[in-house]
Amino acid sequence: MLRRMTMGGLVAAAVGALCVGIGPSATAARTNPAIVVNSSGDGSDDAIHDGTCDAEAADGAQCTLRAAIENANFRTGDDTITFRIGNGPKTIAPSSPLPEVSGVVVIDATAQPGTLPHKTCLVQTGHPCILLTGQNIINGGGSGLILSGGHSTVRGLAISDFPENGIVIEHAGSDVVVGNYIGTTITGTAEFGSRNDGILILLSTLNRIGGREPGEGNVISGNGLRGIPDKRGPIGFGVEIKGASANGNILLGNLIGTDVTGTAAIGNFAGGILVNGASDTRIGGAVAGAGNVISGNGSADSEGTEIGVGVEVFGTDAEHNRVAGNRIGVNVAGDALPNLGTGVVVMRGVAGGPSGNVVGGTSLSSANTIAFNHGPGVRVTGTASGDSVLRNAIHDNQGLGIDLGFNGVTANDADDSDTGANGLQNFPVLTSAVNGTTDTVVKGRLRSTPGTAFAVQLFVDDACDESGFGEGQLFLVQVTATTDETGLAKFTKSVSPVLGVGQRVTATATAPDGSTSEFSHCRTVTAG
Repeated sequence: MLRRMTMGGLVAAAVGALCVGIGPSATAARTNPAIVVNSSGDGSDDAIHDGTCDAEAADGAQCTLRAAIENANFRTGDDTITFRIGNGPKTIAPSSPLPEVSGVVVIDATAQPGTLPHKTCLVQTGHPCILLTGQNIINGGGSGLILSGGHSTVRGLAISDFPENGIVIEHAGSDVVVGNYIGTTITGTAEFGSRNDGILILLSTLNRIGGREPGEGNVISGNGLRGIPDKRGPIGFGVEIKGASANGNILLGNLIGTDVTGTAAIGNFAGGILVNGASDTRIGGAVAGAGNVISGNGSADSEGTEIGVGVEVFGTDAEHNRVAGNRIGVNVAGDALPNLGTGVVVMRGVAGGPSGNVVGGTSLSSANTIAFNHGPGVRVTGTASGDSVLRNAIHDNQGLGIDLGFNGVTANDADDSDTGANGLQNFPVLTSAVNGTTDTVVKGRLRSTPGTAFAVQLFVDDACDESGFGEGQLFLVQVTATTDETGLAKFTKSVSPVLGVGQRVTATATAPDGSTSEFSHCRTVTAG
């Protein structure tokens, strides 16, 4: 279950004087005195060698965010940039892109003073109080912050309305982005997004977006191109992780496509999360506070077609990615907040070894809720195999619960020798679901590869897809079905407590390489 994200969970660190010495440090391991931004202006520091952050020396010590980044980049060692720009919420609107952050820097906006004595603005208002906006960048591109030095942190900002992305993380990696509103207004209640992605992780490893603790999750919503036809197709995800070397990134506890309450949609245009050729990504997890809400994403394109997936895993190099413990298509309370496309898409175009991508997992806490989306719950396309869909609560989607190939129900073949997404793994056929006194006995069969042990998972649902095939609202039990030399396996499984008469039981089959089938035809529970 997602731990409710509140900005008040951030603890502001004490800060020092308004202007500090910032000359080069003696060693690379040194932690430098904090640089305190005290001006919302946009000036550069033309005397960067003098040891003081000052963009406008004639007017006294005026340290802008641009000048602070310039000074942090100039000196060696680790830096912290904090904010004391008067009192209350402030806006920083540069007229051109800010410098890349090329060193190890913590940018922490949580100490911005409030209007009440001894209270930070964050504690007083409950939302970020420094808005970094690209609304004054008229010509050319530009992103809000670019982290290229590695091991940096961005905390407690609102970042919105840039010509390109809100935050770009590239190259070195091991960066942390926590407690920010990216693509919304400073209050987190309305759209104010950047044109492309909210966060773009480009060829960078081991970064963490959000966290398990209260206040660490980000609101990443409202980003992407809207209202203007684009020949490249829809652009703008909440988070995009791009490149074969962008491995080992983690997303925890974020609200992606919703407002700050997690109950209303402020969708990212193309979708919530795109894993674009990357591997070993962890989206959510099986422990408390790890799951993300990935809901409300999408918009109508210029032809009125609904666009907006929850999570998309794309590319031949996209392997060993895991999507677990998330709410996809529902809000923080579990009520409908659909993505306007498919809940989860796994698209690998070239056959190879098993991918190892997993939606859900082997434990109850790793299950995702994937519901109410305006497409299938999970869609697997391409010719690769080994994409597992396990133990999830998949229900009330407008397409199939699991669709191999995005073409509706794929009929079983006699020996399961056909090819396609997940090898077009045959689904089980349930022959009966009959109530006894203390249990429900489910019987079925699977015809597939001879001499092979398959994991058959049984689910119960209140209703079936209009095709007559099922989804899987509630996981019941797993049974091993081993085919004989003819490729046939029969199974019988007792389920307790007794299911309701009229409920529908469905099943999936997962091969040893991890390839999961579509859901079976529904079997209605009958009285014994």
